[in-house]
Amino acid sequence: MTVKQFYEEIHGDYEEILGRLASEDRIKRFLIKFLETDDMTSLKAAWKDNNIEEIFGYAHRIKGISLNLSLSNLATYSSELTEEYRGGGPKDEQKAQEWYSKCVEEYEMIAANIAKIE
Repeated sequence: MTVKQFYEEIHGDYEEILGRLASEDRIKRFLIKFLETDDMTSLKAAWKDNNIEEIFGYAHRIKGISLNLSLSNLATYSSELTEEYRGGGPKDEQKAQEWYSKCVEEYEMIAANIAKIE
C-alpha cells in the first residue's frame, strides 16, 4: 500500500499532509513515530481509571497529532472526546463513551493500515 492509498483507505487528507511534509518518505516516518507514542495506551489506562484530567490531556494530544498528520476521522473523534472532558467533564457520559470507543477503533484501524504501507 502506498502512502496515498493509506490516506484514501482511512479517509484522511493526503493532499494536505503532502503539502505539509513534502514527501511520502517523511509522511511515512511521521506515521510510524505516531504509532511509537504511548498516547493511546495512556488514554486507555486513564479511561479505565476514570482519570478525568488525564483523559482530557491524552485526548487533546491525540487530537493535535491527528490534525498535524491529517488523520481526519481520528482528529474529529478525539476533538469531540476532548470537548466532553474540557472543564472537568464528562458533560454527557454516553457521548463520552461513544467518542472514546470511536477513537480506539479508528486508532486501531489506522495502526493496522500503517503496517501495510510499503
